[in-house]
Amino acid sequence: SVLFRSVTNIYVVSTRLRGRSSPFELLDARSDGAITVRTSGNDRGNVFVYKRDTPSNSNHSVIGYVSEGLELVKIATPGQKLRVLTDPKRIMLLGLRYVSVEEQVNRLDISLEREGYEGDDAVVVHQSPLNTIDILKAKRVKTFAVPHDKLINIELYEDSAPKTVAYFRTVAGLRDNPVGSLQTHVKYGTTIMFRAQTSETFDIVPENTPTTQVTAAEIGVSNRSSKYAGLIGVRLEDNRKYGPTGERFNSTNIIGRIMNPEPLQNVRENETIFVCEVL
Repeated sequence: SVLFRSVTNIYVVSTRLRGRSSPFELLDARSDGAITVRTSGNDRGNVFVYKRDTPSNSNHSVIGYVSEGLELVKIATPGQKLRVLTDPKRIMLLGLRYVSVEEQVNRLDISLEREGYEGDDAVVVHQSPLNTIDILKAKRVKTFAVPHDKLINIELYEDSAPKTVAYFRTVAGLRDNPVGSLQTHVKYGTTIMFRAQTSETFDIVPENTPTTQVTAAEIGVSNRSSKYAGLIGVRLEDNRKYGPTGERFNSTNIIGRIMNPEPLQNVRENETIFVCEVL
């Protein structure tokens, strides 16, 4: 589904990928039903769907056209989600059990190579190639799986901390995919810190800072009032003084919570954990 954050009489906009680098590829008329990606400027990465004709623009790369359902786009309001079906249909195996994976690859006549855990409860957390076109060209895909109870389910507070949630999704790989990953950096006591590396620039302003207590399993990000801005952490117990990254409350943005923290009890430093957003 696509969430439209902005609506005008000419287009609707999805900002989920805002800030993501996107090379310019095709200059064409932004006609009724055209879909474009902004390739430069402050709105780089935004996806536009046009409700009426407008001239072409060298800052917009045309990536496709709506073939059915344009009337739904024309009556959409800010905050609404619309289901999107693409042609070709995206081959996304992340988060699936192997029974479902094999159904897909057999239907498409694609060879499957498995790595990692292969029990009945295996869940795919990595696939290569990741892009559908590359898979169709190669006619093969490699997957890596873990036991289902090793997949960490998280709820993100997008309404309370939208800018920091966008940063977290980028770091964890959840902006584009249903399953992402984080690598543990430091663990002491019941506090776990994660590596936070991204080539994109984010200004992590204070959002949703706690006042009296941080609840166990809440996810925190150090904001720009800290010299360690961008650090991601979680505590496995309540705390009335420090946030999940060890910062004072005014330097901590609370962005979500882990729904099943049990797998983190025995996590080690430099270990990769896999996360899935609960929608």
